[in-house]
Amino acid sequence: MMVVYREYAEPTKLAAKIDVDGTQIFAVPQQGFAHAVVDPGKHKLAIRWPAASGTPGWQGDAEWQPGQTYYYQLRGTSGHGWYFQSSLDAAEEGLAHATLKSCCRLITEMKSNATLATAQPLEPAARRTIDLANITPEMLDSEVIAAIGSPDHVSSKSTGKKGIPFYFGSDTRRVSWSYSGVGYVVFSRNEYNGELRVFETKEDASAP
Repeated sequence: MMVVYREYAEPTKLAAKIDVDGTQIFAVPQQGFAHAVVDPGKHKLAIRWPAASGTPGWQGDAEWQPGQTYYYQLRGTSGHGWYFQSSLDAAEEGLAHATLKSCCRLITEMKSNATLATAQPLEPAARRTIDLANITPEMLDSEVIAAIGSPDHVSSKSTGKKGIPFYFGSDTRRVSWSYSGVGYVVFSRNEYNGELRVFETKEDASAP
């Protein structure tokens, strides 16, 4: 099973077409996800955007084993309209589940056979036993997962800086990871390469 989710990727108003071995398998809109059963083995992955968008696509390789589920996050950045790029990045399962629960809807044509990707426990997450003191500014999201594990909830919002005339910095979006009963790790998303680095941590016993 291959699951592709898109919490936030520019250009925001266009659906990205996902190809496997040169054949489109689905298109993923903003805050959407899709899934497909794929053949084991080595394959070519690709992202295609509508030609009128001026956004280049992406190509990569995948190797899938039988009986496994593979999660990919679709990323896209515009670099203030000067540096478009996109990618499909393999995602850790816990992070993928937290993001799917928080942001993403199954694309309409797949709702009749939604199965694995939408199956989530109904009970609230147990209080985590982690120490946010282990998380320091500028850590990458992968380093945070290695240190304290995947979050229980994911959300993001604009910083508002993208609308400021002549602002060409990278801090245009913040991504917040919630750890139940402990608090939040807040990342700054780089406008040019989509990289997430820790901006701050917040202790909050009511974190979802």
